[in-house]
Amino acid sequence: MDIGQKIRDERKRASMTLEHLAKKVGISKMTLHRIETGKTSPSIAVLGDIAQALQKPIVSFIEEENGFIKITRKKDQFLLENANLMTRNILPRGSISPNNLGSISINYVEAKDGIELETHTNKGFEWVFHISGKTIIHYNNKEYESRPGDVFFYDGRQPHSVKYYGNNKFVLISFK
Repeated sequence: MDIGQKIRDERKRASMTLEHLAKKVGISKMTLHRIETGKTSPSIAVLGDIAQALQKPIVSFIEEENGFIKITRKKDQFLLENANLMTRNILPRGSISPNNLGSISINYVEAKDGIELETHTNKGFEWVFHISGKTIIHYNNKEYESRPGDVFFYDGRQPHSVKYYGNNKFVLISFK
């Protein structure tokens, strides 16, 4: 069974109309119809959003009876980038399970020297594995330093700011 047919079957099991699922995912009804009928394939990001909306792990749409392997090529990964900061989504939300700690996203991030993220909040918890550079985190009126090999985990719903020294590289896992 192909991915589109699996999506259609799960949508119908969830008693969702094509229009309702498309709206939840943020795509057009026609795009969802083309995915369900096999006329186009969803990107991994869209498939992750569909899986989350249907409350199914993304693997349930791509696995075969004899197991599966899914390779997401670098060119197909969602990338957010400017001159100073690059974030590459390497595991979209819903890939593991939409009910596994809410929702999980894994990102690889590079930040240039001197970049500062002003005080902000995020929607859940964050786990960071520091690969290179030095990071100063201001959290709860305290300053924390992170260097390569360090791991930190915090409640991103609390106001915090970050400053990067050197060329920082890290893996960021967000739990919502």
